[in-house]
Amino acid sequence: MARVLCIGGCHWDIRLIAQEPLLDGESTPVSSRAGPGGAVTNVARTLREVGHSVEIASVVGVDPPEISMFSKIVSGPSGRYVTVERPDGSLVYGLADLDLYDAMDAAWYADLSDRAAMFDAVVLDCNATADALAAFSTDKNLYAVAVSPAKVGNFTPIISDLDGLFLNSQEAEVLGGQLNRVPLVLETMGAAGARLLRSGEIAKIWPAPGGRPGHVNGLGDRLAGLTIAALLDGMGWVDAIDHGLNQLFCGWDLLE
Repeated sequence: MARVLCIGGCHWDIRLIAQEPLLDGESTPVSSRAGPGGAVTNVARTLREVGHSVEIASVVGVDPPEISMFSKIVSGPSGRYVTVERPDGSLVYGLADLDLYDAMDAAWYADLSDRAAMFDAVVLDCNATADALAAFSTDKNLYAVAVSPAKVGNFTPIISDLDGLFLNSQEAEVLGGQLNRVPLVLETMGAAGARLLRSGEIAKIWPAPGGRPGHVNGLGDRLAGLTIAALLDGMGWVDAIDHGLNQLFCGWDLLE
């Protein structure tokens, strides 16, 4: 069992699932679900599920999601990420109310650099600014999980320090040639599957796993968590990704 520190977003994920086709300007009946979310929170839950010891460092409000270890609480509500989904679970809108992550500043990350010495590995997301992330340093295994094309550039100051990076094709396009500076990158490509890049060069391509997910929110984070867990158990990257893809839908909502 490894000890992992996950640093970044921990907020409420709120899913609004349309029960009928969406029509602009019209009322649509939905069902709703809410629970803890955020890239590193999703990774942490997956790591815990398979037996690793995990702590989360995040900034939350006075109504924190029910998941342990927060290093800072600010006044006001916790962040919220609201998805509007079609009846088949595909995403229409992802709406992020995450201004409280401005409190994850350089001083906060510098303090966490000392705390990281107690862990075997660290997972970061890019909810904080580039300047804040630049204040973090560690000699432990360092993995990064992207959250959006708009924020993935925040990894730039630390990208050469990463041991591995997990992102989708839109986020990879934003980073472009900077991916050459990361030893190993897992890029998910939706229906086209996934591929492993070694210092920017394609090492292997996987087809999309079988099964129709009932929703995709957090699915890439789950794959990152399963892959990192396998790496911490001693697997190489190719075997770890194989394992992650094989286990991806276990316990996940699937459509008939």
